Amino acid sequence: MADKTPNIREFLDTMDPNNYVIGIVHVPPGCDAKDLLVSTPKKTLNKYFKKLAKHPERKVRKILPTSKDSRIFELISEGPSSRTLMPFVGKSSKGGHCLRLLSVHRLQMLLTNKKEGDFEE
Repeated sequence: MADKTPNIREFLDTMDPNNYVIGIVHVPPGCDAKDLLVSTPKKTLNKYFKKLAKHPERKVRKILPTSKDSRIFELISEGPSSRTLMPFVGKSSKGGHCLRLLSVHRLQMLLTNKKEGDFEE
C-alpha cells in the first residue's frame, strides 16, 4: 500500500526563510542541552517560537520547566540585537549542496537559583 502523505522536501536554495524561525541556543556552562530542551514540552517551545516570529523586535522570555527544583531556566531573545546571519550548507534543488545565509535568533539560557517565594510561569 502506497504512503498517502506527500513527499514534501524543501531544498536549501528554494526554501522560503519566512516560513521558518531558526534559533541558536547558547546553553550555560555545566548544563546539558538534552536535559534542558528534551524535558521541555514541545507545546511550550512551539508557543515560544510563534511569539518570537510574531514579535522579532521585542525581548521574548520564557521560564522553562526543569527537573531540578533548585534552578530556574529562562530562554531569552534580546530582540533585534539577537538577530544575525549565519551560513548553512544543505541539499540543492539542482543536485549537490549549496551554501546560504539565513537569519537566525541567538537565544540565551539564563540559569538562576530559586529563592524562597519564587514561582514558575
